[in-house]
Amino acid sequence: MIGIVTVKVQGHRKMYNSSWVNKMANMVDRNLNIPHKHICLTDNPNGLDDRIVPILLEKNKIWEKKGWWAKLKCFDPEIQDNLCDRNLFLDLDSLVVNDLFPIINLPGDFLLAESTAPNFNPKGTINKYSSSIMVWNRGVNTHIWTDFTFDVTKRLRGDQDWMGEIIEVDTIPKKYYQRLGGCIKKGKRKDTIIIFCVKPKNDIAAKEIDWVREVWK
Repeated sequence: MIGIVTVKVQGHRKMYNSSWVNKMANMVDRNLNIPHKHICLTDNPNGLDDRIVPILLEKNKIWEKKGWWAKLKCFDPEIQDNLCDRNLFLDLDSLVVNDLFPIINLPGDFLLAESTAPNFNPKGTINKYSSSIMVWNRGVNTHIWTDFTFDVTKRLRGDQDWMGEIIEVDTIPKKYYQRLGGCIKKGKRKDTIIIFCVKPKNDIAAKEIDWVREVWK
C-alpha cells in the first residue's frame, strides 16, 4: 500500500480548500493502478471525500502565517503509524498527468525534486530541493521535524530550505516534472508526470487552458 499524502491548512493561501484535496485524489486515482491510501494532514477535515484519511493538525502560529511549514509535520515521529511503508507527497497546486508509478518506484528511502527555480535566491533560500514532490519510507529522516524550531522560520524562507540545510538525499529525475509555464510555452514532455502550477495556479489555469481543465477535476 502506497500513502498519497497532501497537506491543507488555513494559512495565508486560503484558496487551498477541501476541493483541491479531492481533485488531487481524483488525479492520483486516474494515474495510479496499485493499491494506495489518501492521507491529508489538515487542521480542518470538513469537505474531504470519505476515501481521504485526515490526520488532524493542531493550531500553530507557524503554519497559520505561512502554510507551507506544515509539510514538515509529515516527519513527526508521532504520526508515522498513520502513514504507509512508502509515501508520496504532492503539493496541492500540482497536476498529475501520467502514471505515478515510475516516481514511487525510484530506488532510495527518501527523494526530493530538484529546485525548479535555480536562479531564485532571496534571503533565507537554500536553493537545492523542491519539496513539491517527496517520496520516502516511513520513519526516515524524522529529525526534519524533531530538530525543527520556530527560530528556523525566522532565518529560512520555507520547508524545502530547511531540508536543504539538514539532509542530503537523492533527487527525482527532472524529466518527471516541469512547470506549467514551460508547458504553455513549449508543450508537455511525453514523460512528464507532475506539472507545478506556480503561475497561474490550478483554478485560474483551468479557466484559461482546456487540457488543464480536463486534468484538474
